[in-house]
Amino acid sequence: MPVLPKFASWCRNVFSQQRIDADLDEEVRSFAGLLADEKMQNGTSPDNARRQAILEMDGMENVKEQVRDARTGSLFTGWMQDLRYALRMFKKNPGFSIAAIVALALGIGANTAIFSVVNSVLLRPLPYSDPDNLVVILHGENNPVAPANYLDWRSQNHVFSDMGAAEFWTPNLADEDRPEHLFALKMTPSMFPVLGVQPLLGRTFTAGEDTEGRDREVVLSYRIWQRRYAGDPA
Repeated sequence: MPVLPKFASWCRNVFSQQRIDADLDEEVRSFAGLLADEKMQNGTSPDNARRQAILEMDGMENVKEQVRDARTGSLFTGWMQDLRYALRMFKKNPGFSIAAIVALALGIGANTAIFSVVNSVLLRPLPYSDPDNLVVILHGENNPVAPANYLDWRSQNHVFSDMGAAEFWTPNLADEDRPEHLFALKMTPSMFPVLGVQPLLGRTFTAGEDTEGRDREVVLSYRIWQRRYAGDPA
């Protein structure tokens, strides 16, 4: 069906529903009457003829429902009927309706949050090279590792291909724009090779740049580079 005639049919079905339903009732009754007349001509009594005609049509209401389901715009009409029913139930018992809505919202929100965590932690691989072989080592299961321990572990390591350390850092960025408090990491030069991450521009840290007096280099995140420096490669 072309677009414009289909849209016109949809508008008629949605906004002239009462008239269309009345026409449908008349058509169904007329067809049932024709069937009954045909049976009465074959000698069937009027009551039995009408009953048999309705049975052959599988019930008048079933026929009308089938026509409504096939009609353009019936889906929208069904939504409107469901909405009206929901509003009537809400008006009749608002306390129960609000409790049900809150329970559904909490359930949907909790499931969404759980799926987001499971998807990011368990299902989606880490955005690093060879993520299945990355291991996080903590002291006493959840405590940070002392720098001396890290140095001993790295010098005596015979298990991992390499090791790196990182520490949470909150510097202040003060340039020509307004000062800004950032969330960042201090890390050893080996951390980028361990993660298999390459810079988009420039370089990462070199050996010795994590020692006192030589720790003046930073690697900008893509977001900071775009937001604060408009992606300027200089």
